[in-house]
Amino acid sequence: MSAIMPEIHPLKSGAVTTTTSTAATLIAAPSVGRLCVTSMQLSRTDQSASAITVTMNDTASSVFVLPGVAPANSAAGSTLPLVFDSPLVWAPLTAATIKPSAAVSSLYVTAQGFTVE
Repeated sequence: MSAIMPEIHPLKSGAVTTTTSTAATLIAAPSVGRLCVTSMQLSRTDQSASAITVTMNDTASSVFVLPGVAPANSAAGSTLPLVFDSPLVWAPLTAATIKPSAAVSSLYVTAQGFTVE
């Protein structure tokens, strides 16, 4: 478990819906400190036969890249939950973004975390 204690830091969360394969901001950059992401959820509304990969990174660099797969042939509205025992820590003053590997009918991504100075 991480030495960072999330319960004593300001909470941050974000959500984005996309239909394209371009990057989108998931959690805005904090005004001070670093963003720490503790969990995220992926869901899609279509029932495509092909899975997609969703990468998550900060806006300063691609050091933190998380491949998450939105499953193929899943029931519309099903969710893939991801929980990080040790938070993903971003570079100072940078946002969290997501980028699907392919366009879909609708991809919905939410994430939760906190900020540290």
